[in-house]
Amino acid sequence: THGILEDQDYGITYQVEDGEITISIFANGSPFTGSGTAAYLKFYIVGEKGNTANLTFAKSKLNETSVSARNGLVKVTVPDCGYDISGDIDYYHNGSPVTNVLMELEGTESRSMSTDESGDYDFSCLSEGNYTVTAYKNDHFGGLGGSDASRIARYAAGFSSVQFNCYQKIAADVDGDGQITGLDASRVARYAAGKISYLNGEDLHWTFVPADAVSNCDGWPPITYEAAREYSPLDSDKTDQDFIAIRLGDVTGNWTDEPVREKRDSGSVCEVSAAPGTTLTLPVVLNRDTAIEGAEIRLEFDETVLELTRATLTGGILEKEDYFRISNAGHGEGTILISGNGDLFTGSGEIVSVSFNVIGETETDAPLLSLTSFECNEMPALGGFQVNGEVCENIRLAPDSDFEDADPRQ
Repeated sequence: THGILEDQDYGITYQVEDGEITISIFANGSPFTGSGTAAYLKFYIVGEKGNTANLTFAKSKLNETSVSARNGLVKVTVPDCGYDISGDIDYYHNGSPVTNVLMELEGTESRSMSTDESGDYDFSCLSEGNYTVTAYKNDHFGGLGGSDASRIARYAAGFSSVQFNCYQKIAADVDGDGQITGLDASRVARYAAGKISYLNGEDLHWTFVPADAVSNCDGWPPITYEAAREYSPLDSDKTDQDFIAIRLGDVTGNWTDEPVREKRDSGSVCEVSAAPGTTLTLPVVLNRDTAIEGAEIRLEFDETVLELTRATLTGGILEKEDYFRISNAGHGEGTILISGNGDLFTGSGEIVSVSFNVIGETETDAPLLSLTSFECNEMPALGGFQVNGEVCENIRLAPDSDFEDADPRQ
């Protein structure tokens, strides 16, 4: 473009390798006769401001004949192209980097980018003017469980045993109304159990606070804070413009940048008898004495044979304690969330009882019901299904079952 061959029937190819560029220009039709600029070279500047590089013209040929060319050296210096805004995003609890945060720059110029694997972002070569930098994230939705709901509920009720720092208070206010109440605890519990997919009307799951914006929150709630960084004007480089990331609802701080939770390793198998048309009831037991703040139980079952109908605390160690239970089932999976509302119970034994309608027969020896996850206080729990005094992680139906109702507690 803009050279003597622009409107002529010529083609051009080039190859770049190891800091060298080779250019070939060739006629597709009638050759052009003339002189002047044959081609332009366009380079993208990737170095830092003030860096220099050498560009050397080595050799040239015209119609396969070497031509006299002045070998020369061009020194290229990356110019001062404006100002930079840079920083990183870390999680509030452990300072680990948070990736894939969308950073939006608005003002004299508008740009966007996502944080890298180190949680870093960098807007470079900005012209002087007024700007706002805001952070957003819409993935990696883990980190919520019964312990979070329990702590929020007990904090809202005024339990002195539960104290939140500034960031935990922001995390606890999941509905964004500036207060920490039982509604926030309820939303966290229902979300963790899979009953709802939202925490607030704006469907926000994350919030971000400038790292130097929160120092004292003794007067909270209500919770007020600025969630963006403003530059009025930007007239110098701004480094260390860090943000603190907060997963709404995660007051225990156990969120990680890994969105998938590994399944519990397959373990022992117990056999029970239950015929189609009967009910199979199984207790889930906790084998080690624990101050139970919250528990999360996940099941997988063959939905052609079993239908999850009930999960209850009745008859177990938490029946007369101040705990609530939420359960959810569908597509061969079930989730049971247990959360403390008041003083915590310490002990072991039956924590919940689950019941299934037996709706079909099986001709396989493979387990039809598995305990894929059992956590207490956000840690792997020791326990499982209890069948005739034995604790198992998988249940297999015995062939030719003819029990009217099966309760393997006995």
